[in-house]
Amino acid sequence: MGGKVVAAMLALFFSLAACSALMPSGDMDKITWTSKEELLSILDDPALILLDARYGKDWKRSDRKIRNAQRLDASEVDSWEGRYTPDQKIVIYCS
Repeated sequence: MGGKVVAAMLALFFSLAACSALMPSGDMDKITWTSKEELLSILDDPALILLDARYGKDWKRSDRKIRNAQRLDASEVDSWEGRYTPDQKIVIYCS
């Protein structure tokens, strides 16, 4: 696996706390944290939905993107409701 993916996984690991600020406080108990090792092991899973929630300018400037990740605007998190089902394997990162 390329160095860029590993670097992105490390950045993900250290930035998950920043993403948690996007969640309403009552929903924090619904989050399952994923280690970088777990994420690396499921990257090829076709059922995985990987969401990149970085701000647009940060995403555009970055040369570190995880393949197959979908870019969604974190400021529009409320509009994500109904787009995904609870049984889907969804990982959100914003490193």
